[in-house]
Order: sequence, then structure tokens, then C-alpha cells
Amino acid sequence: MKERLRKLLALLRGVGAGILFDFGGIVVFYALMYTVGLKAAIGGTLVFVLIDAVRRRLLGLAFPRIYVLSTALVIVFGLIDIFAKTPFMLRWEGVLTNLAVMAFFLAGLRGRPVFQELAEQQSGQLFTDAPTLRLFRVMTVLWALYFLCKAAFDVWTGLTMPLPRALAVRQIAGFAGMAAMVLVTIQAERFLRFLTARGWIA
Repeated sequence: MKERLRKLLALLRGVGAGILFDFGGIVVFYALMYTVGLKAAIGGTLVFVLIDAVRRRLLGLAFPRIYVLSTALVIVFGLIDIFAKTPFMLRWEGVLTNLAVMAFFLAGLRGRPVFQELAEQQSGQLFTDAPTLRLFRVMTVLWALYFLCKAAFDVWTGLTMPLPRALAVRQIAGFAGMAAMVLVTIQAERFLRFLTARGWIA
């Protein structure tokens, strides 16, 4: 029991750290957009994706579905902003991105949870025991709730703040929220104890 929990904790730490790379396209895009501009954000994101794709290929790493989705979203929305006469999507693209990612996490609960996919790709093994799959589902739900809260926060900033201020506030909140969720994932022991105390993990 203790050995299995220890291995699960170690695996979650690795998955939590890997999530930063899986959402790397989003992080790079918004970091550049809020500092040097939209065109630089698009160019920088494409460069990042190209370099990361080469890195993954050389190391034999997979391209998780969430990685492909998050990268595609920022590139598509960025291109819309570039070619539109007025960047009408800037105010609401964060909302749409967060809702799309949330829906993707929730959709995985009907089959293969996102965290199961990430853990299996990172460890090279399949997980079939019920307690471990329940843990992956719990972590997936937690991340889905985070993106729902982030979408609601972006709606509030979009309705109550001028666009430049809303974008700046979203940047700070986004980085802080992502860092907090990664820490929650890495330090998953409390959730394991919670599940174990209620008999969900034997």
C-alpha cells in the first residue's frame, strides 16, 4: 500500500512538472502578447512549438492531446486577431480557450482521463487498477474546475475592466493559478489521504 502510494506520488510530481510543457504554447503566447505584442506572440509560439516538437521527437516523447489542443487554440485565435480589422477576440479568447480546455478534460472522464494519458506516456506503462484510475479522475476534475473558474474570472474582467487592464490582470492571475495547480498536482498527498480515508483507494 505505502509503496504503491509512493510510486503514485512520484508519478504525479512528474506529470505536474510536465504539464508546464504541455501548456507551453499558451504560456509563451500570453507572456509575449502582454509584453511585446501580438505578432511577436504568434511568432514566438510557432518557434516554441517547432523547438519543442524537435525535442519531443529526439527524446521519443509523445504529443499529448491536451498539448495539441492548447497549442492549436492559441495559434488559431492569434491568427484571427492578426487578420481581423479590429482585434475583437482579445477580450474573449481567454474565456473560450479556458472553456474548451475544461470541456476537453471533462470529456476524457467518459473514457481515458487526461491525467491517465499523461501518466502512461511519461511512465511507459498502462494503469488498469481501479484506485489509480479514480485518482486520475479526481485530478482531471480538479483541473477542469480550475479552467471553469479561470473562464468565469476572464468573463468578469472582460465585463468590468478596460481591455488593457483586463489583459494585465488575466496574465497575473493566469500564471499564479497555473503555478498553484501544478503545486497541487505535485503535492497530491493530501488528495491521496482524502481518497484513502473514504475508502476510494484501498
